[in-house]
Amino acid sequence: MSSSSDPTRPRWFGRFNIYDVFSSFLPGAVFLIGLVPIFTSEIADLNVPLPLILVFIIFAFLWGFVIQTIGSTSADTDDIFDEHMAAIVDYSQESPLNVTEMDYIFLADIRRELELSIQFDDWDRLFKYILSYLEGTSRDRAIRLQALFLMTRGCSISAGSLTGLYVLWAAAAYDGILSPPFSFKQYLLIAIPPAIAAIYLRKRQNEFEKDMVMYMINEFHLEKNV
Repeated sequence: MSSSSDPTRPRWFGRFNIYDVFSSFLPGAVFLIGLVPIFTSEIADLNVPLPLILVFIIFAFLWGFVIQTIGSTSADTDDIFDEHMAAIVDYSQESPLNVTEMDYIFLADIRRELELSIQFDDWDRLFKYILSYLEGTSRDRAIRLQALFLMTRGCSISAGSLTGLYVLWAAAAYDGILSPPFSFKQYLLIAIPPAIAAIYLRKRQNEFEKDMVMYMINEFHLEKNV
């Protein structure tokens, strides 16, 4: 029995799954943990009680949602899908993916399935429809890739934000504006790993997004024709 069908659990509990952990909790947790060097240098001596851990988990989820909201304003998960579908319909437009015969079959299938006109071009709504449809099937590779895309996007934003905060704290330590727990040089060194992580995760984010779109099309085709 799934958690959503267990009558002994709250109804909201069943809505959370491993995808929420990847897409929301991890980016939020990365950011909150990264704030520790701003407030204390005694990281190894931290004694965290259980209630505080529960508060941390809640705030990590909440802040993860905020991060994803910020990320969606600059990089929606349907950007590549929009460009790819536009290129399938219009040969003169370029796609970030290779347009193949499978894509034309997919377009014909989706038009027939939803009785769409030739003029239909609301790819954002179609993107959400396909994801919703696949969530009700056993084909979940696209859903998993979407979770990985959201995780890398969120963690990239967290790492980039932490890099900026460390640089600001380094400047504050250098000018004597504040008395942070680390010195100017130490904060600059601390800022290097998240800066590298932000760049790397940004690259992986684009790769996951492309893979997600390809699997969306493939899985919808397989579900309808196999």
